[in-house]
Amino acid sequence: MPTLFELQNRIFCALLRSYCCLSRRYSIEIFDQIDSTNSYLLQRSPLQSDRVQLLFARRQTAGRGQYRRQWLSPETGNLYLSIGFGAEMNHPNLSQASLLTGVLLITTLQNSPMPEPIKHRLQLKWPNDLWLEGAKVGGVLTEQRFTGQHISMVIGLGVNFSGEGLEPLESSYSYLSLEAGAQPVWLAQLLQGMDRLFCQFDTQYAVELLQLWPTLDALWQQPLQVQQGERVFYGTGAGIDSRGHLLLSTQEGVVALCSGSVVLC
Repeated sequence: MPTLFELQNRIFCALLRSYCCLSRRYSIEIFDQIDSTNSYLLQRSPLQSDRVQLLFARRQTAGRGQYRRQWLSPETGNLYLSIGFGAEMNHPNLSQASLLTGVLLITTLQNSPMPEPIKHRLQLKWPNDLWLEGAKVGGVLTEQRFTGQHISMVIGLGVNFSGEGLEPLESSYSYLSLEAGAQPVWLAQLLQGMDRLFCQFDTQYAVELLQLWPTLDALWQQPLQVQQGERVFYGTGAGIDSRGHLLLSTQEGVVALCSGSVVLC
């Protein structure tokens, strides 16, 4: 006799496959608790090019974000999802996977039944944070393992749909109001977009998504401090370049940064 948790998972998987029309190359796993969905998939590398693994968790005990910062992952109805697949080094969309996934997150949320005032105030903080009025509500973490010319790619997504468990973080984190019943439909749109980007190699779709960045850029014309290793840069946010690098307008001119920890001054 299956448990209630197993029955709920079967229903969720059936709904997701129905809404997404997922092919057989997609596998779906759901854990009640796990240390980190990203870590679990990376441990399976090398990942196959003809398989896409979707790993959901209700709770993470060691969830993390960029630079291995802690990502609180209580069991309160939030999204903890990692998508793993194999690819070759020349995959056209992998170098900007974090930016593309972030834009896709917002565009699909804007098409969801979320309250109108909220969905149109969503922004992206380069390179991978989802913001609502200056507070973090989600993020993207991309990680890779290399085997020769083969890449095992894992894209982790975390979105807060509940404020429970976020109290210790005070005003730096917030959450989105999207009812549980609407989440499978939104997820279906998100996964269809991910499939176009990373399985169908749709470069035109990638271009269209990145063209939306200026309308979502939380750092545009903002005074910033960017730490890159031991170097610290000060300047004003000036968008991103064609490679997805952050453009920082400094006293010495415009600097393009491929990575770094960004703080608003």
